[in-house]
Amino acid sequence: MRCHTIANSQVIPNTVYIPRIKEFTPYPQDATPMALFPPEVGYNSLETPCRRFRSIYDHEHILICTDGACLNNSGGDAAAGCAFYYRPNEEYETDKNDPGFISFRLEDTGPSGLVSLQTSNRAEIRAVIAALNHRAWCDEACTRITIATDSQYVVHGITRWVRTWVHKGWVTSKGRLVANRDLWEELLEVLRRLEQYPVEVQFWRIPRQLNKIADAAAKAGARMPRVTNYKEHH
Repeated sequence: MRCHTIANSQVIPNTVYIPRIKEFTPYPQDATPMALFPPEVGYNSLETPCRRFRSIYDHEHILICTDGACLNNSGGDAAAGCAFYYRPNEEYETDKNDPGFISFRLEDTGPSGLVSLQTSNRAEIRAVIAALNHRAWCDEACTRITIATDSQYVVHGITRWVRTWVHKGWVTSKGRLVANRDLWEELLEVLRRLEQYPVEVQFWRIPRQLNKIADAAAKAGARMPRVTNYKEHH
């Protein structure tokens, strides 16, 4: 990324970094994602036009819709998929360098190289990580990103629960190990990097019926061939 960095990090000694992450509050409260973030053209650092879902209140605030799905969730032959999109679906494949719509199979291994079970919750987190890593968002006249997902697990996990998990050594209130720790830690690292540019990331839990495009794409990803190694989706 070519963006200017700002050192405004908060680090808790002897723990992973915990960025300040907020839940997005729509205004008006019953507004849909497309009502608040209609597709608009902006320009990146090279003055190239780029069509994104941009806030009606702030042109530098964009929306990315994400989802994860799993066939035979938690079963021995479970297969999970992930998806995200950041511009109108009908423009898919008009620009190979900026497809706007990504769908992929959840990898068997996580960022640490350890093998994990395929689950819908894991796919949901993975989709967010892939979306935030997909482009140099700070080069696209973007200072804020809202992740729209129907996953309470993702939204509450990153905005409410993760700080407690870290302080307790990644153990839940019931004394169990936090599931998907590797992906939560990876997501925290991605958010930390974006915050330094600075790009603020918020999370918006939307009704499932408003996330049908990403849901269908995630299910399609679950049907793709098995992928062993963790990789980025640029």
